[in-house]
Amino acid sequence: MRARNIARMEAGDRVAVFNAVPANDAQLTTMLKYPVISTGITTTLQKIKDAATAQSKDISGLSPTKQGLRVAMGDTILIYNLRAWVDAKLANNTELAEELEHEITYYTVGKVSLSISRANASAKLLNDNLDVFDSVQASDIVIVKAAITALTSYKDNPTTQKQAKKVEGTDQFDPLLDTLDEFISLEAGLIHSYFPKSKLAEGFDLTSKIIILGVRHSPVLVHMENALTGEAIVGGILTKMATGKTTISDDTGLAQFDTCGAGKPKFRVEAEGYITQDIIVIVRRGIGVELVVKMVKS
Repeated sequence: MRARNIARMEAGDRVAVFNAVPANDAQLTTMLKYPVISTGITTTLQKIKDAATAQSKDISGLSPTKQGLRVAMGDTILIYNLRAWVDAKLANNTELAEELEHEITYYTVGKVSLSISRANASAKLLNDNLDVFDSVQASDIVIVKAAITALTSYKDNPTTQKQAKKVEGTDQFDPLLDTLDEFISLEAGLIHSYFPKSKLAEGFDLTSKIIILGVRHSPVLVHMENALTGEAIVGGILTKMATGKTTISDDTGLAQFDTCGAGKPKFRVEAEGYITQDIIVIVRRGIGVELVVKMVKS
């Protein structure tokens, strides 16, 4: 499950606990329609957890899908990236911390070879800085490398897999979380209607807030296209001018930086045979930016 979805589910868990506190319950049960909403929250939470169980259940003997292995690899790396990020922050190593701030799409979007390359780079970063990362052990690097090897082996020897796990698990998360969010919004409306500007309302707002730990930056995705034909430009270079860091467009024309601070950063877009362009992107905290750059032949 993606970080934001986990945060949404955890917000639901906190609301359920909030509702169960005797002092809160005594006030909440006086609201008309509250029982329906409260039951909706607990029932939906259970369905989400059942879906999570289905997603993580043992599928021994079934050959995994390529994308499933990419997601599993990304999820595994993110676990240790987040632990390492905390260590780097506590060590005041800002540059190292920023190198660890990746979303799952960093490992799951684009060519498989790009995913593997990025995963290997992340594994090397973790391994090379074990002296800084107190929360990451050499044995954890073995786990990360095993996840990378699983995808690499599949890439070289593709197989097929039954889709039951995806249907029962992953595909259910978004609609169920949307339902959970709706019930939480309904409860918020009731509380602010019956108990406006109260400690109860203030406590509920804090409790139901979605918290995503470690997310300070926003991803920037740039699709490079031939201005005349619309054809994707492969191998184009996207440069973050403030740092000089670069990334290469894949076979879909996509180049991305998974971490970019809020503001108006300047990027350079260039590709062999095309006129170089400098662009300014408006980046807001916690909101990804995706745009298409039409390039003209030189």
